[in-house]
Amino acid sequence: MTNLTTNEAEVLNAILESDYQVSDEKDEVVGNAVWTWSVADYVEAQGKAFSGVVSSLVKKGFAETQENGNDSIMWITSEGWDAANA
Repeated sequence: MTNLTTNEAEVLNAILESDYQVSDEKDEVVGNAVWTWSVADYVEAQGKAFSGVVSSLVKKGFAETQENGNDSIMWITSEGWDAANA
């Protein structure tokens, strides 16, 4: 079992609850990219703190990201889904 920090759990849940998420089914959510700002708008960690949380999730294999700035996207991995739903 992987321990998530409060901020990591909050970001994973924000990915799952993003307005740009297509479903609540694992096979449709895993790998589905959402705008990073659509996640950041709904979590307490902002700026560099948000970036640090996302970096931690990527390092743990729970999320992936692409691009930077306003065009950045992120998605949850299968491992991230499992951690968020543990």
